[in-house]
Amino acid sequence: MSRPYSLLFLGHQTFQGTLSLDKSIDCWQQVTVVLHTCFKRLEHVHCSFRDNHAAGRSAFYDELPKVDGILFWGVPQIWMSYDHRRLRRMTQCRAIITVCESAIRERADWRFVFAGHEKSTTCVEAPVWKEVYKQVEKTPKSILLDHWDQDTPSDWTIKIEEWMRDLSSDFDITRYVQNHGDRRIGSRQEMPSEIRYLRRAPYSQWLAATDHFETFVMTHRESYGYAALDMFARGIRVVCPKQFVPPHLRARFHVDTFDTNEELVNILRQPPDPRKVAENKDRLSDWPDVVNLIDRRFQSLLSRRYRESLRRFGRVLHTSPPAVRDSDARSRVH
Repeated sequence: MSRPYSLLFLGHQTFQGTLSLDKSIDCWQQVTVVLHTCFKRLEHVHCSFRDNHAAGRSAFYDELPKVDGILFWGVPQIWMSYDHRRLRRMTQCRAIITVCESAIRERADWRFVFAGHEKSTTCVEAPVWKEVYKQVEKTPKSILLDHWDQDTPSDWTIKIEEWMRDLSSDFDITRYVQNHGDRRIGSRQEMPSEIRYLRRAPYSQWLAATDHFETFVMTHRESYGYAALDMFARGIRVVCPKQFVPPHLRARFHVDTFDTNEELVNILRQPPDPRKVAENKDRLSDWPDVVNLIDRRFQSLLSRRYRESLRRFGRVLHTSPPAVRDSDARSRVH
């Protein structure tokens, strides 16, 4: 039976101040919504929330609730910006768990990561929220190009887009545009007219707009590859320049890779392999299962802290001077 406990969740709310996929526009907000929703479903957990960006306010720590545990989701830099000693003192928490792409080594009792194995760490690879995806029929020869990221050798968006122009008569090609500035990149002022563009939208709308694509082409180096996970979950083939495939994705999923225009075209002219698409989908983790693992770790940490406090209390009782009996006290007075 699960013991009840109180939890303070530190994450990233949407820019509108909500915890909703209908308003979230980046992976940090999306995972925050997922974690918050899943913990709220656990009847034995009383969950409260604070936004990471509010930690800079002078009154932030004074307004924190007293809780048993703290769960942090975000990048290491944000976690290290917290005053951890004050955070523990004001909340009186007995356990802290961090969730991040890679391990945050400082100021936590346990860490959940998406890649790598270290001490006091649980690795949960490729987590997605499976219940939000719809499985729809794919449009043959439909291609979604990832958004431009930066003018560096680690971004092939412009190069791949130029390669795609020769295929526009045979393929339905769309490029994801994250912001209006994408229309002015380097020396080129406007995007090719042969390619359609999908504007940035809240996560729920973005999923609906991309459900039907047959192939997703990654165009730049990714830190983790959340967009690729969204594609795997919906049975969409993922194609990527060979040098940009994240190691954790290469080790776990089928990703078709290329170095040249010819290699890319050859891949795209072949329909996706149904077996590989299905295996990719099966190799994803589900966030509710991850939350259950986090919950069990909190249960274990809090139980250990409780036992340690009992042992300390027992030692205090054992080493305390004996109480003075009434008869002894009277004899000393007389």
